[in-house]
Amino acid sequence: MLRNTLRFSFALVAIVALVGVAACGKDKGKSADKSGGAANQADAPATKTFTLAQVDNLKVELPAGANISKGVGSGVMIMAPDLVVSISRAGSSTAKTLDAAKKDAQMFKPQKLKAEKLSDGFALTFENKGGLGRNYFVRVVRVIGGKAYSCTTTASRPAQKANALKVCKTLHK
Repeated sequence: MLRNTLRFSFALVAIVALVGVAACGKDKGKSADKSGGAANQADAPATKTFTLAQVDNLKVELPAGANISKGVGSGVMIMAPDLVVSISRAGSSTAKTLDAAKKDAQMFKPQKLKAEKLSDGFALTFENKGGLGRNYFVRVVRVIGGKAYSCTTTASRPAQKANALKVCKTLHK
């Protein structure tokens, strides 16, 4: 069981990393300001509430124009500039507690691990150095309406990690 879970985790990491790299190339040269730096808060894109019909009609705040597509199982994958995130009902292999999530993260030799307890779950972020460079992980589990939901990403840039975490924290009924 653990071996299958690890295979699935590594496959998911690879898929999300490739999607992140593809998304990065798509917006190349379209930086938020002329210096190539991050946009300031005033320039941040407006968000809009979206209903995720595939995930028990959860609502989430996303940048206008975000693309929501079918993800693994009954989940969804959401992509927008500097954002790639997967949202689904938490499965049997999803860590349901912060301590369990920290333990699971150890297989990635995490660096800069940050854990946050939420009123309805937890958020865990960390980084590691992989074969293709630095990876940025977000693992969020929220219990909404009595059901556990997973919101995750493995990204190639810090901005993607920050945006995914922000999106995961907006999930609601």
